[in-house]
Amino acid sequence: MEMKLIRKDELAELLRDRWKLRCLEMAGVDNWTWYDQAMSDYEADEYTNDELTKDYNEAN
Repeated sequence: MEMKLIRKDELAELLRDRWKLRCLEMAGVDNWTWYDQAMSDYEADEYTNDELTKDYNEAN
């Protein structure tokens, strides 16, 4: 498994964002007005994992 280094504050922010998203999804955010429009702007597969993590150093 390939690993990357990330600053602690960035990791904490990502974990908070993930938790926030899970809370919103559990609350039914997918039923909200404009949800489909917002999701059409979000392209999950637009970038490869390598492209998304290119600025992070390899962890050895």
